[in-house]
Amino acid sequence: MRFDGLSIGVIAFLIIGIFHPIVVKGEYYFTEKIWPLFLLAGIIALALSCFVRQTLLSSALGVLGCTCLWSVLELKKQTKRKDISSEARESSKITVHSYASTIYLGLSLCSDELFCTCAIFSLFVIKVARHNIYV
Repeated sequence: MRFDGLSIGVIAFLIIGIFHPIVVKGEYYFTEKIWPLFLLAGIIALALSCFVRQTLLSSALGVLGCTCLWSVLELKKQTKRKDISSEARESSKITVHSYASTIYLGLSLCSDELFCTCAIFSLFVIKVARHNIYV
C-alpha cells in the first residue's frame, strides 16, 4: 500500500489551514504591504520543489509555494473585506440609533406602556432582521 497521496492531501490541508490565520494577522498588523514577502516565498518554494527528488517534500514545497502566491491575492481581498465590514458596522450603528429614537418617540405617545413596548419592540426586531443590522 502506498500512502503518498494521502500524505500529500494531509500536508496540503495543514499548510492551507495554517496560512489562513497568517494572512489575516499579517494584513491586520502589517496591512497589505507585505505581499512581496508572500510572492518571494512562493517563488522560492516553487523553484525548490522542482529540484527536490523526494516526492513528499517536493509536493509539500509545491503546495507551500502555491499557497504563498494565493496569499498575495487573499491579502488584497482581506483588505477589502475589512473595509466593507467596518463601513457596515458604522452604518448599522447610525441605523440602530435612529430606530431607538423611533421607539422612544412611540413610547412617549402610548398610553398602555406594556402593549406599546411589545408592539414597538416587535417592529424594531423585524426592521433589524430585514436590514441585517448587527448591534
